[in-house]
Amino acid sequence: MTPQNLANQIEGLVIAANERYARQITTVQSKLYNDLVTILKFVETDADGNILQNAGNRAILRAGQNQFNKTILESGYQDAVENHLKVIPKIDDLNAAYFESVSSAFLPNRVFIKQLQASAIETVNSFVLQDGLAAQVSLPLNQILNQNINSGGSFSGMLKQIETFIKGNDQVEGRLLRYTRTYISDALFNYSRAYQQAVTADLKLEFYLYAGGLMDKSRPFCIERAGKFYHHKEIESWAGESWAGKNPLTTESSIFILAGGFSCRHSIIPVHESIVPEEVKKRVSALEMTV
Repeated sequence: MTPQNLANQIEGLVIAANERYARQITTVQSKLYNDLVTILKFVETDADGNILQNAGNRAILRAGQNQFNKTILESGYQDAVENHLKVIPKIDDLNAAYFESVSSAFLPNRVFIKQLQASAIETVNSFVLQDGLAAQVSLPLNQILNQNINSGGSFSGMLKQIETFIKGNDQVEGRLLRYTRTYISDALFNYSRAYQQAVTADLKLEFYLYAGGLMDKSRPFCIERAGKFYHHKEIESWAGESWAGKNPLTTESSIFILAGGFSCRHSIIPVHESIVPEEVKKRVSALEMTV
């Protein structure tokens, strides 16, 4: 297996999982909106369609706020997240097959892989099932309800706000899908890159291929590097540069995992020196001589 083939297959796995996830979350968002409308239709308004500020409406507000967690629990949202994460063992298999072809010395560290898997899943759970879900989706939705019901806003205007926030429109995806899909996708690509980086020391690999497909929205940082070979010292030096989309946590060591930053689909794959072009080796030798 070539490094480019590895990158393409991993990218294909994650993209396919993303598409399945998007279909499931679209259903979740529709259910959440319908459940809220079922509650909010009892809101009392004046003759102009503005929400009355009374005890009954405030009770409906509380019921609407409580409905979010109930719908999330019953809509299959957690199943969608767990199904998305099932791609992790397939990523492991692809990486193992690649490194077995690179070196006969490669032996997958099963304890390490389990620890890496557990860490990735724990992080995703925190951000898309627990704290992050509340901060990015639940609380902003509650603010929309609060602002309209407690200030006597337009009932039809409130429903339009809620529909756009939950389900999205032609210009923007629903908030739940937009937030969680990007996060999980990044987590899976970062997981794969962490696996790849972890075996480089054991196999004494010093060169890498910046591999993967380019999207219409690929940032200049990735376009410039895609398909090219680099020494690990060159890659470490990139951390000191600035570019659009760069993850602020990027350091000389973490750049091998974070790559081009948010939503980056590329892989920085360790390669055997035998496939590295001579001009790259000469470039690296010249750089080392000037240091």
